[in-house]
Amino acid sequence: MTTAEQFHEKGIDFFNNGDYGKAIEAHTQAIRLNPDNADLYGDRAESYYENGDYDKAIADHTKRIQLNPESAESFCFRGDAYFKKEKYDAAMADFTEAIRLAPQFAEAYQALDDLGHALADYTEAIRLNPDYAEAFYSRSLAYLATDEVELAINDFDKTLQINPDYVLVYKRRGNVYNRIGERDRAIADLTKSIKLIPGDPVTFYFRGCAYAEKEDFNRAITDYTRAIKLNPDFAEAFCERGKMYGMQRKLDKAIADLGKAISLDPNNADPVYFRGMTYALQDDYIQAISDYEAALTLDMDDELRKEITGDLEEAKRKRRGK
Repeated sequence: MTTAEQFHEKGIDFFNNGDYGKAIEAHTQAIRLNPDNADLYGDRAESYYENGDYDKAIADHTKRIQLNPESAESFCFRGDAYFKKEKYDAAMADFTEAIRLAPQFAEAYQALDDLGHALADYTEAIRLNPDYAEAFYSRSLAYLATDEVELAINDFDKTLQINPDYVLVYKRRGNVYNRIGERDRAIADLTKSIKLIPGDPVTFYFRGCAYAEKEDFNRAITDYTRAIKLNPDFAEAFCERGKMYGMQRKLDKAIADLGKAISLDPNNADPVYFRGMTYALQDDYIQAISDYEAALTLDMDDELRKEITGDLEEAKRKRRGK
């Protein structure tokens, strides 16, 4: 008969491999057998969080706090979930409580947007322990939040010098490399991350974005497809794969993927706009106009709004000319 601890270990293994659904199932079995173990709720909460189910993550962290009111980690992580739900007052209250319980909990300082304080804490932690990989990693994230990209990359590098298997660094650094145009370095880092955690759909998505920037559309499509297989509700992956199909003039596939992205994330203007562009490539200006107009009702920056407005006017002119 499987014990609670065995289910717990299975859950951790599933989580580390990026299979958050199975991790949740295993942790649930562990909780059923040992409902008073606070850590089990914390681990299941993290799986819910990574799976995008923030309400259930909050509920599990709350249960863990009830069982262990001194858990600074649960206050901090519950704050993260509140932040994702844009409940900023609740998030700030949790981050503040995490700091009260554990003043060295630098991640909570960062979450409070007290980045100067956070950076000072990380730097002090590094001074006291120059081999503290977690402090270098956390400081790198604080540097990213203040757009100090070179300093962030330096700290990522130092983290890996201390711990070459610090998998989160490869994922984060790879994404940063892609942002600054270092595509080959990005792909190398993300490939390393995939080798260490092959079940993480976000890493495949990031690598797909790097391949897309290199105009290697086939490899980009392959990675987006892997991301979708691991997370069938990954709206961004459907959107980006749809764009790649559009670049290859596989317009029916593009429209199907962009439509799926819209159904999963109806408030995102990006797939609506690109589906409109795809319809325009098919000379279907009625559908193109409909999508452009729908996109303009959604939130976006002024530059994109101007671009869509221009395409809308062009589609209307072409429709009149048909």
